[in-house]
Amino acid sequence: MHPDAVNRLRNLSVSLSSGIQNLFDTRYAAMIQINALAVGTQAPRYYYPGLPRNYKATMSLRYSF
Repeated sequence: MHPDAVNRLRNLSVSLSSGIQNLFDTRYAAMIQINALAVGTQAPRYYYPGLPRNYKATMSLRYSF
């Protein structure tokens, strides 16, 4: 490998991360409103269901000058 390319790679860093939210896919209320108001002709929503299982992954590249 060319020496300049090696020096450039020394200045590059990579970071990986991943995660799972709601691992067991549990049903839960994300938010509860005690005095909920109706919207239009619909009945008021007193609770809002939580999100189902979801996954996330990130990759971060950093180059130092």
